[in-house]
Amino acid sequence: MSTASRNAIGSYRSKLVIEEQGGTTDGFGHLTGATDTVERVIWGSIISKGGTIQQFADQSFAVQQSDISMRYRPGIEVNMHIRELNGAKRRFRIISTNNVDGRNEKLVLRCVEAK
Repeated sequence: MSTASRNAIGSYRSKLVIEEQGGTTDGFGHLTGATDTVERVIWGSIISKGGTIQQFADQSFAVQQSDISMRYRPGIEVNMHIRELNGAKRRFRIISTNNVDGRNEKLVLRCVEAK
C-alpha cells in the first residue's frame, strides 16, 4: 500500500487540537490547572474501539476507547489530550502512541474519552 493511500487527505475529517495539562501537582499527585494548547488545528480520523465498564471505589464507570489516526507529529506523548473541534466536541486522553511502520508518516493514538 502506498503512502498516498494510507495518508490520504480525505480520510482525516475530524478537526482536532492537541492539549497538554499545565499547572501544579496536588497532594494526591494529580495535576491542577488549565490545559495548554500544544498544536493549533490538525486533522485526523477518530475510530471507536468500543467501551468497557470499570470499577473504581465501588462504583461502575463506562470507558469509551478510540483510535485517532493523523499524520506523524513529533512530541505527542501519553497523558496529553486531544479535543475535537467539530461534531460532538469530545475530549480524549492519550493512553498510547504508535508510529505506524516506524517511518514517521502516520501516528495512531489509543485514547479514552475524558469527562
